[in-house]
Amino acid sequence: MPIPAVKRGVRWLIEQPGAYDLGLAFFTGVVGLSSAIAQYSQGHHRLAAVLAVATVSALLVGFAKSTVTLVLARRKESTQDLEGCLYTLHSLLTPEWDDGNVRLAIHVPVGANELEQVTDYIGAPPKKGRIGRRFPAHAGDHR
Repeated sequence: MPIPAVKRGVRWLIEQPGAYDLGLAFFTGVVGLSSAIAQYSQGHHRLAAVLAVATVSALLVGFAKSTVTLVLARRKESTQDLEGCLYTLHSLLTPEWDDGNVRLAIHVPVGANELEQVTDYIGAPPKKGRIGRRFPAHAGDHR
């Protein structure tokens, strides 16, 4: 299994099938509620109530399904297992270098000339914005 790349925001959402279920639920709600309103205005109050309850129920189930699907997709692409390995490696390395300057992170190649940081640094306080940063592939190379 490859190391998951960092995907966020709209780019990540577009790639998830659950996101399209949200759209389907929304448009189903629009059609169902407009039908309920039309039936109510024509004096069919019971039918309008049934349509409204069915539409709201379909909306709730659709949103719940999409939410669960998106949460599970985010967990599946998580780097938690890798971070656990880094914590173990860090605990093994720090007795050797006790100066507190050992920090570990995983970077993956992006294209031919860049590396992308996919985990936060282990051995340093967490800081927002580190995950997803890109570096030149030869940064730090002493050729």
